[in-house]
Amino acid sequence: MHKKITTFLMLGALLAGALSMMAQTSANAPLQGNATEVNTQGSRPRPDYSKKFKEGKFFYYYADEAAKTVGVAPANGMDDDMYIKHMEIPETIKHMGNTYTVTEIGPAAFGNCFYLLSVKIPNTVKYIGDRAFTGTALESITIPDGVEEIGDDCYNGCIKAKQLTIGKGLKVAGRDPFLGCWDLQNITVDPANTLYASKDGILYSKDMVTLIKCPAWRSAVTEVTLPSTVEKLGNGAFEYCEYITNIKLNEGLKEIGARAFHMCVSLKTLRFPATVEKIEDGSAFVLLRDCKQYEVAEGNTHFETMLDGQLLVDKAEKKVVSILYTMATDKLTIPEGIEAIGDKAMMVIYENNDTEYDYRGRGRYCVELPSTLKKVGVFAFSGTNIRSAKIPDGVETIPQGCFDDCKKLNYVSLGKGCKYIGEGVFNNCDAMASSANSVLRVYAVEPPALLKDKEGKDVKPFEEKMFLKTTLQVPSACLDKYQAIDTKGWSDFLKVVALEEQSAETISADAPAIVTLDGALSVSTPKAGLVTIYTVDGKQLYSTMQSRFTVELPQGIYLVTYMGKSYKALVR
Repeated sequence: MHKKITTFLMLGALLAGALSMMAQTSANAPLQGNATEVNTQGSRPRPDYSKKFKEGKFFYYYADEAAKTVGVAPANGMDDDMYIKHMEIPETIKHMGNTYTVTEIGPAAFGNCFYLLSVKIPNTVKYIGDRAFTGTALESITIPDGVEEIGDDCYNGCIKAKQLTIGKGLKVAGRDPFLGCWDLQNITVDPANTLYASKDGILYSKDMVTLIKCPAWRSAVTEVTLPSTVEKLGNGAFEYCEYITNIKLNEGLKEIGARAFHMCVSLKTLRFPATVEKIEDGSAFVLLRDCKQYEVAEGNTHFETMLDGQLLVDKAEKKVVSILYTMATDKLTIPEGIEAIGDKAMMVIYENNDTEYDYRGRGRYCVELPSTLKKVGVFAFSGTNIRSAKIPDGVETIPQGCFDDCKKLNYVSLGKGCKYIGEGVFNNCDAMASSANSVLRVYAVEPPALLKDKEGKDVKPFEEKMFLKTTLQVPSACLDKYQAIDTKGWSDFLKVVALEEQSAETISADAPAIVTLDGALSVSTPKAGLVTIYTVDGKQLYSTMQSRFTVELPQGIYLVTYMGKSYKALVR
C-alpha cells in the first residue's frame, strides 16, 4: 500500500504540504530539543529578490553584495529548469565581472520541483531556507558539513527520500524540516553534530530529549522502545510507520506532537505513561486502523480513557482528544460531561484513488453528542461515514472543515447557540450537495455569521451545489432574516422553510431527515429500516423499507415512525 502512495508523487507532495499546514495550525513551536526555530517572519529576514539575476542554470539573489556572496533564488514561474532531474549547485559564480560565493539556498528555491531527484550542495552553503526543497522527488537528502542552518519545512513532503544524512556543521533547524518524508529507511548524523543525534537509524535531538523522526519504510522493524531520556515526540515522529505494531512509550515522556502516530495502521495499542501531560491534537492518531484501544497508566493526572479505551480524554479540558478509527458501522455515544471534541479527533484521511476506498467513508454511521458539549475542533469529523449530526445548543462555533469529506452526511442540526460557521465546513459532502432529501436545520434565531480568513474576507462554509439541493430549515419567526439578501452564506439557499412542528429535543443524531415541501413529505434515514407514515388518528398511509423516498400528501400533520420512534411532520 505504501508503495502505491509514493508513485503518485505530485499528488502526494501537495497532500503532504496540506497536512503540514493543518498540523501547524495547532503546533506553532518546534519540538526539537535544543534546536532553534527560524522562519521567514522571524529572526532571519526574507531575501531581497528585487535584484535577482540568472547565471547558468539558476537564479540568484545577493546575500551580501559587499562580501560577494549570493543565494539561489526561486525560478521565474514554470521555468524549464524546474523539470531538471539532477542539479549541482556551484561553489562560485561570475556575474558582471565579479566572482561571488554561493552561501545560501533561499526560501522555496526548489519548492515543488516535482522531478528533482538529486541535488549536490557545495560546502560553501551555510543556510538553506524555508521550504527550499519541499515537495521535490529527492531520492536521498544530504545536508553537507558546511550547512549551519535550515529553515521551516525545508524538506517537507520529500516522499521519495530513502536516506537522510546530516553533516557535522548543522546548528539551527526550523520547524518540522523533515515532516512528510514518508519513505525514509535510515537516518545518519555525524557524531560531531551539536544539534542532532542518530540511534538505531532514528533521529533525536542531541540531548536525546526529543525523538524527531523514525524512518517509516523499514519492514523489518515492528517494535520500537523509546530511550528513557525522551520527553517529547516531535511533529510526525512516527508518521507512516506502517510496519510498527508496538511502540513502548517510556516513563518520563511528557509531550506528543501533531501527527506523531499518523497512519500507523498496524499499531495494536497505545499505552500512555503517567508522565504524559500534553498531546498536540487528534491528528497525532489519524487512522490507527488496527488499534483496538488506548491505555493510560495509573497516576496520569492529565488524561484518561472512556468507552473501553475508544476515547482518549483530556481531564482538565473535558475534551475528547481522539476517537479511535473503526470499520464498524455502529453508533457511538459520547458521554455526558464532555465539553469539547478536539481538533481532528475523529478524522479519517485518504491518500489517492488507490487507497481512497480503503479508508474514506469508513467508521461509525452515527455519533451522538452530549448536551454538555461547548466546542468542536477543526476537521473533527472529517472523512467519516456519519450520516447525520446534531450539534447541541452550547456550541457557538462550527469550525473549519468540521464535516469535510463526510460523503454520506445528509442531515445536520445546529443548535440554538450557534453564532459562527467556518471555512469549508461542508466541503465534499456529496449527499448534502446532490440529494434533494438533504437537510440543514438551524435553530439559531440569528443567522450564524461567517468567520473571516487571514485577509479579513468571509469564508465559504458551503459548496455551491448545496444551495440547490439542501433544504435549510430555520425557526419560522426568522425566515426573513435567513432569506435577506445581505445575509451572507444563508440567503443563497433556494429552499428555506420553517422548522417542522417538532422540538429540538425529540431529534437524535440517528433520526430520519424529514422534509416537507410543496405538498410532499420526503424522508431520508441513516440506515435501512421500516418507515411508516400515519395520520394523527392512527391510520396507516404508507410503509417502506427504502432509506429515501417522497410521498405526496394533503396538508396536515402526520406521524413518521422509524426504529421504534415517532416523529411529527407538518405538510403545508
